[in-house]
Amino acid sequence: MIPPLLAYGWTRYRYAYGNVYPGVVPRVTQWTSGFASRQYNEVYRSPDVCEAWRVRYYDTPTHITWQKDMNCSPTSIGLTTGPRRAYCEQIYTGTDPNTVYAYNCDTTVP
Repeated sequence: MIPPLLAYGWTRYRYAYGNVYPGVVPRVTQWTSGFASRQYNEVYRSPDVCEAWRVRYYDTPTHITWQKDMNCSPTSIGLTTGPRRAYCEQIYTGTDPNTVYAYNCDTTVP
């Protein structure tokens, strides 16, 4: 069986990555430059320190169609119906992680 990602020709697109440092602001807020159909929108953290992150889809520059907040990695939402802008955000909860960790925000493009 061929995985759906390959069967439909989806390409993973990493639209943000880097390191998070304790106490450093501004927090991470990133989005894709354009709108496209998406298979998923995910943010991964390593090591997983269970700091809160948010992923979203927008169908216009200001209208959110789907959002998920989650403390532990990965934070993920799935397939869209129609073109969407993908977005990821590190949520400030009043506490900072005690360690530096890496993150990446991934989505797909057709």
